[in-house]
Amino acid sequence: MTIAGIYVRVSSGPQETNGTSLQTQEEYCRAFAQKHGYTVPPEHFYREVHTGTELWERPQLSKLREAIRQEQINVVVVHAIDRFSRDPVHLGVLITEADHHGVSVEFVTEPLDNTPEGALIRFVRGYAAKVENESRRERCVRGKRARVQSGKIHNHGPELYGYRRDKSLGVRVIYEPEA
Repeated sequence: MTIAGIYVRVSSGPQETNGTSLQTQEEYCRAFAQKHGYTVPPEHFYREVHTGTELWERPQLSKLREAIRQEQINVVVVHAIDRFSRDPVHLGVLITEADHHGVSVEFVTEPLDNTPEGALIRFVRGYAAKVENESRRERCVRGKRARVQSGKIHNHGPELYGYRRDKSLGVRVIYEPEA
C-alpha cells in the first residue's frame, strides 16, 4: 500500500474565502492519488494559506516535512510546482529532503521524471515562479504608489472608524453613524 500526503496551498486569506483554488487543488490531487492507487489518510492532508516564498514559516509544510522525515508517507502529491514553493532553492531542499527519505514528490499538472533533465526542469519552473512572484509584487507596489501620487487613497485594508472610502473619487468621506 502506497501512503500519500497531499499538500495544497494558496497565498492569502482572500484567495481561500473568495476562490475555489484550495478546493480544486484538493480535488485534482485526490483524483491523481486515486488514479495511481495511493491511499491518503486524513492526517496526511495538508492545507495551507501562506506565501510560497517562505520555507521555514509554513506550519502545514513543516508538518508534511516531519511526516517525510518519519517516513510515514511514500509519496507527496502537489497540484503544481509553484504550490509547493516559489523559490527554486527551497524547492530543491524539499525534493532533496524527500529523496533522502525515499519519498517521491509528484506534481499533478507537471509530471516530471527523476532524471537529471527532470530536476533541471523543476529548477527552471521554480525559478520562473519566483520571478513571476517578484514581478507581481513590483506591479502592485508601483500601482499603489501611482495612486497615492495622484492624490488618491488606497482601496485596501480596514476602514477607519468614522470614515468610509469613496472608491470612485479616491477619498475618505465622513460616515455619520460613527462620526
